[in-house]
Amino acid sequence: MLKKKDKRPLHFSNVASDIGKLTGKKAHVQTVHNELIKDPRFILVGRGLYALKDWGFTAGVVRDVVSEILKKEGPLSKEKIIERVLKERFVKPNTIAINLDQKTHFKKLADGRYSLK
Repeated sequence: MLKKKDKRPLHFSNVASDIGKLTGKKAHVQTVHNELIKDPRFILVGRGLYALKDWGFTAGVVRDVVSEILKKEGPLSKEKIIERVLKERFVKPNTIAINLDQKTHFKKLADGRYSLK
């Protein structure tokens, strides 16, 4: 079960299993997933992994996380951006690289760093 003190994300199927253990009734995995999506207290941080918003995770998709990092820290190298995003999301580095190629949101500077457009 997601506990505030644990501060580690759980997969929605594990949350459903824990709910079933607590209530003694089977919790439908897809229903739990749908409820976690709707609940503003939870943030999807990876493939099916949910964390409590109180733990400091940034809401939104990978592109939003990259934008927030660049707003706070200014232009950064691809490696630094990937390093920072991986602290917020459980995704593959290639997913972050693909997001950086979105020319409508980010631009690559002459020195190889990325900034907001």
